Amino acid sequence: MQSSPETVDGAVDAGPDTVRSRLMAATALLQVNELDAAIRAFESLVDRAPDQPLPRYRLAVAYARSGQRERALANLAGAVEAGFRQPELLESEPAFAPYHASATYTSSLELTRRNQHPCADDPARRAFDFFIGDWHVTTPDGVTAGTNRIEAILGGAALVERWTSVNGYAGTSLNRLDPAAGTWSQTWVDDQGEVIEFIDGRVDDGAMRFVAHGDGVERRLAFLREGPDALRQLAEVSLDAGATWSVEYDLRYRRRPTTRPADTA
Repeated sequence: MQSSPETVDGAVDAGPDTVRSRLMAATALLQVNELDAAIRAFESLVDRAPDQPLPRYRLAVAYARSGQRERALANLAGAVEAGFRQPELLESEPAFAPYHASATYTSSLELTRRNQHPCADDPARRAFDFFIGDWHVTTPDGVTAGTNRIEAILGGAALVERWTSVNGYAGTSLNRLDPAAGTWSQTWVDDQGEVIEFIDGRVDDGAMRFVAHGDGVERRLAFLREGPDALRQLAEVSLDAGATWSVEYDLRYRRRPTTRPADTA
């Protein structure tokens, strides 16, 4: 049985006059399949808060459940444009199952995924991806120095490094882009409590180069790409404000082969 307009108004207006309380009331109508009432309630919410994606998404669900295909897809597209970012919710909604072959649905799903992880496909944030990997690290003469594992995190918004040397020394760095400045930063923290802030990172000609300042020590840190499975990490220090430089360490990275299921038998 469908609710009367009076019931709808009473449910939506009950409690504090906020978008949140109205959304809860409208969602309750949707959950009990009071579709006409839910549609009216969500339409009122969309008019009241047009920049909020969730009311419009749930309005699209209500239209889909009531068999109103065009309105359902139009409001779904509107929700995505407003920033809807829950692809798993969209994919699991049974009411949208008949629309999975629709170009509007597939486009909305793809844009929802991009809304969830907007950094994933940003070329500027992918510039340091050559550092990502599980690496075996040696000195220039081939002596093992340790291992380093670098991963993209937070949907591609940053890279995290986890270094372990052969003598047990360990450290981690967080690498991220400042989109306003167009430069990268690296915060290095080790198990001895040392913290180094590398700044002004720039990628040029297959290399990432940082600098660091502090306590009378100037540092330069470079990651030099040497093909898809190799790179060089060169750290230099200056104790005379950059007049002269000496090598702090010079490391060679080789990508560790991925263990295949057959290899583990």
